[in-house]
Amino acid sequence: ETRYDAGLSACTLAARRAMQALKLDINREDSHAQWSAVDARTADSTPVRIRCDSDGTKTRATFVAGEAKTDDTLALARRLKEEFEKSLGFEGN
Repeated sequence: ETRYDAGLSACTLAARRAMQALKLDINREDSHAQWSAVDARTADSTPVRIRCDSDGTKTRATFVAGEAKTDDTLALARRLKEEFEKSLGFEGN
């Protein structure tokens, strides 16, 4: 998880774009006043989520891939974060 100097809507859009860039199948999006979550699956049905929580000044993004910590799921979570940050146009703080 990382905190970003970006609003919740910008982070939600970046989450969606990150999933699209990695060719993940988005299957659910939830958006509320203080948080959002974008859920997807890989081609082999591995669950993936980016959750964004806003405190009004910064937004915390959490990147989750798979149901267990393996080398593959950790690598996928890192790729999600990289694509997310690329979509936002800056590196995390």
